[in-house]
Amino acid sequence: MAMYFNVIAWVCLCWVSIFGAYIHQVKVSPIDDAVLMSQIEHRFKGSFVDLGQVAQFARHIRLKGVYTSVTHGVDTVDGITTLRFDISQTPRIRSIRFRQLPIWDGRLRIGMKIQVGDLFNYRHLTQDIAYINDLLVEEGYILSSVKSFKLSDDGDLLIDIESPKLSGILFIGLDDTPSWVLYRDMVSVKGADIDRYFLEIDSNTLSSMPYFSSVSSPSIQYISSDNVTVSYRVKERKMNRFDIGLEQLEDDQGVALFSKFKLYHQLIYSDFLSLQAQLGYLNHLSIRNYQMHYQQPWLFNKYRFVFDFKGFLTYRTELVQNDAQPYDTLRRGVSVFLTRPLRRLYLDVGAGVRSEYVSPQDDVAFSSYQLNSLSFYLEHQGLKSLINPKQGHRSKIIIDRGGRIFGAQLGGVDFMRVSTMHSQYFPLRPNVTLAARAFGGLYKKYSDMTTFETEKFSFGGSNSLRGYKEGSFYGNYRLSFNFEPRYHFSDTLIGVVFWDAGVITDALASDISQSFYSGYGVGVRFLNVMLPIRLDVGVGHGVMLHFNVSQTF
Repeated sequence: MAMYFNVIAWVCLCWVSIFGAYIHQVKVSPIDDAVLMSQIEHRFKGSFVDLGQVAQFARHIRLKGVYTSVTHGVDTVDGITTLRFDISQTPRIRSIRFRQLPIWDGRLRIGMKIQVGDLFNYRHLTQDIAYINDLLVEEGYILSSVKSFKLSDDGDLLIDIESPKLSGILFIGLDDTPSWVLYRDMVSVKGADIDRYFLEIDSNTLSSMPYFSSVSSPSIQYISSDNVTVSYRVKERKMNRFDIGLEQLEDDQGVALFSKFKLYHQLIYSDFLSLQAQLGYLNHLSIRNYQMHYQQPWLFNKYRFVFDFKGFLTYRTELVQNDAQPYDTLRRGVSVFLTRPLRRLYLDVGAGVRSEYVSPQDDVAFSSYQLNSLSFYLEHQGLKSLINPKQGHRSKIIIDRGGRIFGAQLGGVDFMRVSTMHSQYFPLRPNVTLAARAFGGLYKKYSDMTTFETEKFSFGGSNSLRGYKEGSFYGNYRLSFNFEPRYHFSDTLIGVVFWDAGVITDALASDISQSFYSGYGVGVRFLNVMLPIRLDVGVGHGVMLHFNVSQTF
């Protein structure tokens, strides 16, 4: 009897496959999709169909990605033909967890198609894997990717991330420099995930160190997830160096030769001592300025604070406020700063004290005064090259408060100075970079003490408004811009054109047009390792030649 019914069923199947059949009723296994059940019934009930049409519709259902199996069959009993669908759904997602994910999982969940509460969808999983891999690369984890996934019967989705760990950093070419001096400044450490942005920070840090004339880009040796090394090829250079520069002085005071000695490893290893002097010439030679600068990049080679001490003695010619009479002045003082680099955040945070005494060079009719201030600064830097940046930015804010602060009396002039700077570098073409800088400043003096105009902001000279002499203009408020397209003939030879402009005034209510100044010109940079040179010819108040060391900004 069983064989008889099997034969009948086979004959019916063959008949439907070849000639088709009229479907009297449709039966679908219970699923959590009332819309699909209704579609199947309306599609086939009361229709004349063949198995090819049914199979095609079943494939369409499977392509939705939320069904693990879709089977169908046709049987006829007592002249009634029934089309049956047996459909198995994927479980509904109860939770999504990540293992070995190097970033915050909320960053991923926002853009994923698979969400908690939805049916698990294989098609969405494929898209989500590609999305996760792309986002990991975007976030800097260039070696990380989805390794596997596991879905439990209860709907718990576990996604495994393969995130290789750093097993070591190698420096090739070290002879005299101890490796510990370099390792302590590296953001990437053993056991950390491979992060492209941290590798860029480390590369910039190495390039900014005085120990090397060249540092290669990081080279990644990937053997396995537990054996990834990063190496840098370095070329050591002589530590001590001598720099010079030539500059036209203000108020027709002639020209000056700047000289600077840089000495390393004087008191403890890795410290820095700079001795600087300015030799002026008009009708005779005279030493105008002295400065001693001592720095420890790690305090006592133990604490992650940069200790910075400066002592200076400066001879100047300055104007008293509201008085066009120039006076020869002598400024001497000291400053002490502590800075905490937060390299993972591209930040430097620092604070310090400064004391400066302003007095006449000769017996003249002006009173000496003291400047005692507490300073705070915050710098955010995202540059791949400090000497010749081609992309990235640098921002800095400095706040100086003198005289009285937090109820304590520091003595001297009571004032506040706030200055902000932002530089941005846009790569226009492989050999063309647009460098732009904005500067804003506010100076407020609360005491009635008479001081020189130079306590305010200045405008003019090789580092602000080319085409004008140093300190051509002074004011309580300054807003200025510098635009400088740079053409790179080579890695060391650069030609530039520039336009400098800005407003400097004592009162915001004044006529801005009367306080606006601009200049333009051309220049050349020769950025060799030992002595980077900058030469600019500016047109503003006449034609000015500026000869200095390194870039403008």
